[in-house]
Amino acid sequence: MTLEELDKNMAITNVKTPNLVWHDRYTPGFSFDGCADLENFHRIDMAKHKDHLPEGVQYGYHCTGITLRFRTNATVVAVRAVNWLEAFMPIMPLTGSHGFDLYLADLPEEGGTSRLPRYKFTMRPMPTQPAVVADEYPFRVQDNPGSWHDVEIGFPLYNGVLEFEVGLNAEAEIAPPSPFAFEKPVLFYGSSITQGAAASRPGTCYTTMLARALRLPQINLGFSGRALGEPEMARYIAEQSLSALVMDYDHNAPNAEHLKKTHENFYKIIREAQPDLPIIMMTRPHYEINPGEAEENFAVIEATYQRAIGAGDKNVYLIDCRDVFGDDGEDACTVDTCHPTDLGFYRMYCAVRPVLEKALGIRKD
Repeated sequence: MTLEELDKNMAITNVKTPNLVWHDRYTPGFSFDGCADLENFHRIDMAKHKDHLPEGVQYGYHCTGITLRFRTNATVVAVRAVNWLEAFMPIMPLTGSHGFDLYLADLPEEGGTSRLPRYKFTMRPMPTQPAVVADEYPFRVQDNPGSWHDVEIGFPLYNGVLEFEVGLNAEAEIAPPSPFAFEKPVLFYGSSITQGAAASRPGTCYTTMLARALRLPQINLGFSGRALGEPEMARYIAEQSLSALVMDYDHNAPNAEHLKKTHENFYKIIREAQPDLPIIMMTRPHYEINPGEAEENFAVIEATYQRAIGAGDKNVYLIDCRDVFGDDGEDACTVDTCHPTDLGFYRMYCAVRPVLEKALGIRKD
């Protein structure tokens, strides 16, 4: 007897909807955010940029931050996909590394922006076949076929996607999604934490929590083991049309001396190209590992910020993340004293949100 047979809540519920109609990535009405190359579901157009970007951008095929949005009156939504990798990760579940999150939002009033989407389900692979997200487990989103909703499907944090289709009941219609509150995306640049390790599912990475709450598109340029402040990456980011930039670049710097050589230069390259772009600088969220090194890195980032302020930059911000996990439940905020759990990501979200709102002009305090 399997665990799923012993505990029905462990099983994926099959709603037994026959004759689903499958829609590919090019379906009219589908909008993919955070995706520079729709043919391959890449965050960076690798064919265009791989020769002049630093080593490590191969992680650009990981789909973190990519979200499919559309409007529909469907009663059932399913995902049929094949991921790049079958590898298990030691610090996060398949729901985060390989799964697809489903969120649903009521339609806005006429002329308004989209209502906040609510989490409904995670389409996930089985451990016996971790690269495949099966089509046999569609999720019933409503019983009233006349009701329209905005649907958001978040892509895997630590995997690429080879094949992808959305299954809807045969009577369902598709239309473009409600507009965001901001047309231009916020770009997040940083380490494996920025990429989403070790969120339990795509929707709980702090960058996606911010994008969802503030109704804005995102570009997630988090790279495991990379984000070393390379000037090539700064020039690439400087070419993007953005609402704001979050520099979550600290953890992967090999030492404070490297950070000192790269952090301010990275900022200056982008600032020279985009004088009015809001730039938010963050420090690492956990100081239990190598606290001396963490303090040295904080001093480097603070110095970049202070010199920018001294030079007259009125659109630069600093978030001191030394105490972001707090004193209550801090031990539950990471899986390995480094990579955040969902609680850790939520507390990062709480720290970044008011600063990002101020940078975007949402709040004036």
